[in-house]
Amino acid sequence: VGKSTIMSHITSTYPSNLVQVHREPVENWMNIKGFDLLKALYTESNRWTFAFEMTALLSRIKNHLNAINNHRIHVYERSVVRCFHVF
Repeated sequence: VGKSTIMSHITSTYPSNLVQVHREPVENWMNIKGFDLLKALYTESNRWTFAFEMTALLSRIKNHLNAINNHRIHVYERSVVRCFHVF
């Protein structure tokens, strides 16, 4: 079972006013002013890894900051410290 399956299960099991699920904004990474950073990462990882990780980190932080609302529980696809353990 992957994280997408778990997140879908959480979304369908718990009321939306209690739990808010935050997925990674992959579509944003695929169109940064017309540039597909995700594709560039997979094409030339040595060149684009740092730029991608910084973009992903900033989008996660923005997601966390924007999550202040009435939901009691927030579930994130990845944490802001994930790149430390992966890369």
